[in-house]
Amino acid sequence: MVADVEYDFTLALRKGQSYLGQATIRFKYTPIAAGEADLYVNFSVEAMGDLRVNGWSVPHNAGQDWYINHRLNLHHASIALLLKPGQVNTIELSYYQDYNTNRVGLHNFQD
Repeated sequence: MVADVEYDFTLALRKGQSYLGQATIRFKYTPIAAGEADLYVNFSVEAMGDLRVNGWSVPHNAGQDWYINHRLNLHHASIALLLKPGQVNTIELSYYQDYNTNRVGLHNFQD
């Protein structure tokens, strides 16, 4: 179970086709039972950069299979071990994203 969720976003809005972002997510995590539904963050980005869980870096050489189909899988072994049950957890991630032209997300228009 997840409670007391907070989000902070920092964006570097640049001229051109893309922007950079950094997100910090804080939440209290309480495991339910074995076989509980997957715990994930639904997050659609072009490319994921650095990922930190509770101050610990999650290496890319662990495989980015923790980010598939726009979901950051918090039950992935390299992330789940870093979560603190019953406490406030912090996830920090950086990302790259193209400006959107399909009416969803951030747009960039130059006159």
